Amino acid sequence: MKPFVKRISNERGVTLVELMATITIISIIGGSMYGLLSLGLRTYESINIEARLRDEADYVVTMIMNELYSSDYDDVRYDANQQSLQFFQRKSEMPILQNDDLHYVYTNNTIPSAQLFIADGEVVFEKMDAEGKVLKHVTFGTDTDIQLGADSQFNMLCTSKSTVFTYVQNKVEPVTMCSNGIVELQFIFKAANERIQPLNVKSEIGF
Repeated sequence: MKPFVKRISNERGVTLVELMATITIISIIGGSMYGLLSLGLRTYESINIEARLRDEADYVVTMIMNELYSSDYDDVRYDANQQSLQFFQRKSEMPILQNDDLHYVYTNNTIPSAQLFIADGEVVFEKMDAEGKVLKHVTFGTDTDIQLGADSQFNMLCTSKSTVFTYVQNKVEPVTMCSNGIVELQFIFKAANERIQPLNVKSEIGF
């Protein structure tokens, strides 16, 4: 019986030095694991936001293309002061009979039928009536955390012009129309998270 009691009395616990060493090692390993986890989460967030930037850019450019191709405007103009594309419908819907021949009547209205511009970080498309009243207001964008930067802009190069004659107050006036051209887009998409690099998009759309 005495040897058993002696063996128990000789067993010692963990010393303070050993405990401190163990805590230090666990802290180092835990800190490294936390750093790796935090880096992984930030990387995932960055990849996710960058993908959303590309999706938003594709959507905006596609919507602009659809509007240009689906509309029957016969004159497109670029207003550099307002940074906007203006679309006009100058030709009458129905021809008139004059001297046994059918002719279309053209107007020289200064109010566009529609316009495309940038406002408050979004691309805006509006349709108007003959008096300039907005009939349709559409913004091209789906992600509220993404906006266009202040340096985003439109530009236009007219590749095909034609001259028509309009009758204004019994006077014949020539009007030069741009029926075909290239719309240049220079967009900068910015995420709400400032750590994410903005996405620069340059595209050309023919009409």
